[in-house]
Amino acid sequence: MKIFKKRISAARDQAIGRIAGTFRESFGRLQKRWADWMAMKFNGRSKRTLLVGLSLFVAFSMIYNGWVLIGSPRGSEIRVGSIKIPKNPEQPQILRDAYTVELKRIRTFRKFMDSIRASPDGRIVYDSIMKARPGLLDSARSLENLIGIK
Repeated sequence: MKIFKKRISAARDQAIGRIAGTFRESFGRLQKRWADWMAMKFNGRSKRTLLVGLSLFVAFSMIYNGWVLIGSPRGSEIRVGSIKIPKNPEQPQILRDAYTVELKRIRTFRKFMDSIRASPDGRIVYDSIMKARPGLLDSARSLENLIGIK
C-alpha cells in the first residue's frame, strides 16, 4: 500500500511543481513587460526630473496616508445609510430553470418509487431500498415542498 501512496504523492508534487512553474514563468513575463513599459515611459527624462517626480509621489503618498490614519477633518467615522432588504427578491432565470429541472427529477423519482411499490416483484426492491435508506422518501417529499415554493 505504501507504494501507491508514494506514487500518488509524487504525482501530486509533480502537478504542484508544474503549476508553480507556470505561475513563476507568467509572473516573470508580466514583470518584464512592466519593466519594459516603465523604461519606455521614462526614457529620455533627466535624473533631476525623475527625482522631483519621485519626491512628489512619496510626499503626496505620505500626506494622504497620514490623513487617512489620523482622520480627516470632517470626522473619522464612515457613515452608512440604512440597508433595506427587499421583501420579495426576484430570482434569476437560470435559478428558476434549475429549480424546475430538479423538481421534475424529484417527482419522477417519487413516481418510480410508487410504481415499484405497487408491483409484487418491485415490492422486494422497494423494501430493500427503504431498509437501506429509511428517510429517503421523506427527504424527497421535503425537497419537493421546498423547491415547489420557490
